[in-house]
Amino acid sequence: CARAGLAVHSPKDNEHWLVSGMHVTNYHDTPVLFGCFETACTMRYEKAVWVNSNVRTTSNAGISGIFHDLDGTLTGWPNGWVAWDTEFNHWPDGLCVWDDSRHRGGLACGRADGSVRMRRLLANQAEPWQLDGQRLNVTTAAGAGSLPFTFKKLY
Repeated sequence: CARAGLAVHSPKDNEHWLVSGMHVTNYHDTPVLFGCFETACTMRYEKAVWVNSNVRTTSNAGISGIFHDLDGTLTGWPNGWVAWDTEFNHWPDGLCVWDDSRHRGGLACGRADGSVRMRRLLANQAEPWQLDGQRLNVTTAAGAGSLPFTFKKLY
């Protein structure tokens, strides 16, 4: 079996991306989808078909972006999403799965009724350029973590 490279490397940066009707065959254990080049962008997918392709996404902290599943064919949940794996998204209620081999380095989140939404972080009394090079400490009921804030990558 020939070794394949990533099939789809999403948009350059800060762009919205929609892939509809993708059919992936024989990628086996090679990841098919990788996020943005330098930033955390949003990529939307629907009507995907997976044949002999076990690893759908690969994520790296901070630059992989958000894979938004519009109809459930990427994550198994309509309106589900995949992002890089962080402790503060390890919800005990099964909202997110962080050991799903289909999403290497990432975690997949969603509910069967499509009610889960990815939220943005709001930072009051600071301009994005003032936070450049700082670390953001994030704490949720699920856990805590620290993210590097890079103006170019996150804003």
